Amino acid sequence: MQKQPPKEPEIREYTGPRGYPLVGVLPAVGGDLLGYVSKIWREYGDHFSLRLGADTWYFVVHPEDVKYVLQANHRNYLKPYASLKDLLGEGLVAADGALWRRQRRLMQPMFSHKKMGHHFGAMLEGGKQLLSRWSRYEAGHEVDVLAEMHRTTQHVISQAMFGDALEGQAEQLCDALDITMHCLEQRMFLPSFAKGWPLPVNRRYKKAIHVVSEALQGLIDAHLAEPERFDDLLTLLLQSQDEETGEMMSHQQVMDEVITIFFAGQETTANALSWVWYILSLHPAIAQKMYKEIDSVLEGRFPTFEEILRLDYTVQVFEETLRLFPVAWIFQRQAIEEDILPSGYRIPKGSLVTLSPYLTHRHSAFWEDAEQFRPQRFVFETRRKQHLGAYYPFSSGPRVCMGISFAQIEATLLMVLLAQRYRLELAPNAQVLRKPTATLRPYPCLPMRLRPRTDGPKPTDVTDVGGDRARGERTKAGDGSCPMHGQRA
Repeated sequence: MQKQPPKEPEIREYTGPRGYPLVGVLPAVGGDLLGYVSKIWREYGDHFSLRLGADTWYFVVHPEDVKYVLQANHRNYLKPYASLKDLLGEGLVAADGALWRRQRRLMQPMFSHKKMGHHFGAMLEGGKQLLSRWSRYEAGHEVDVLAEMHRTTQHVISQAMFGDALEGQAEQLCDALDITMHCLEQRMFLPSFAKGWPLPVNRRYKKAIHVVSEALQGLIDAHLAEPERFDDLLTLLLQSQDEETGEMMSHQQVMDEVITIFFAGQETTANALSWVWYILSLHPAIAQKMYKEIDSVLEGRFPTFEEILRLDYTVQVFEETLRLFPVAWIFQRQAIEEDILPSGYRIPKGSLVTLSPYLTHRHSAFWEDAEQFRPQRFVFETRRKQHLGAYYPFSSGPRVCMGISFAQIEATLLMVLLAQRYRLELAPNAQVLRKPTATLRPYPCLPMRLRPRTDGPKPTDVTDVGGDRARGERTKAGDGSCPMHGQRA
């Protein structure tokens, strides 16, 4: 019998709710894009389109199609982030093509796992600053953990990036970055032409970007004037040289990369850590298992870089938290040419392909009891059997986040330092929502009460490493209270 040629896959077209002229489904979205796309996913399945204002988003949720877009055919899908270039310039997040490949080649060694020991000191110092603040609070004191995690990760990335050169400018720079983040959220659905209008949000955005640029230019000038004084990431950027061409980064390119690293390096890790403490407060048995591992390995002392790598269950807690609460909950690519996904769905040329780890990480065909918090999913033997497109909190493929190791080591270290000393309890009557904007963060804050642990080894004493500087720096979070919750124990 003659062998029949394989059948061509049936080409399928995207469908979705119709929406209204000009605005599409924006009225139905309201202020909850995550809730809306979750609802439409349940109704339409793994492939649906949404018209949001002038743009149509083509959602890709199935892991096989995710892997195809981010890995197998990644060259057909570029980052459509032109609107971010007034902030990030040609930094790695926004760059594409030959420039991106060159920058990635130059910068990857700075963030390799082997280099993390170089940054570990800044991470530990940031954690000690946090412990020093909290040591002054009585048992049961209420803090806004979201604000505290942001304050700490800002300190860490500042030290790793600039060393002591940022002294006296940290508050101004971080405030300006906070403003840009809020403005980005407000500008998310503005039409492209309206982003140049003299609207209040646009004026605040431009003013904040100017403050950031001025501060960073001063730091670059200081490093160029006294290069022997510094040993930090900015120094490495200024000295980096392309092995293939011998070319070095221009000062503008250095500034673009600095803004990108500083912006991403504190926002994502702080939000992820906030979700860790939130979900552990809801699962005390899992928290106790994590405490037991930390106590057994460290016996109360500050961890070394090598010891952090031995805390398997603690890392699994972090990974499972990122499954349920991926900070980069949604991102996009733009199709250069028309394409057909492995599932048979057609992607039109020029369309905005939208990927949502938040949805894929809850796919019931790939995650058993997907809504349940189970760190044991990430035991090595179990994880290696998982579909490569089913879990991608840091994206995947050639454009996977370069700072994965930095984020994982920093988060694990801060989890350890706090878990050795405290149980964090969600404040009574706290209403914590999921705010899906550029990142996924607890909203409006994360009020939790500090309960010192008495059931483990006595932890190493924390001297007042920050002194008056720790008390005065970033005074918005100075008393640890939640500005929205408005209560302290």
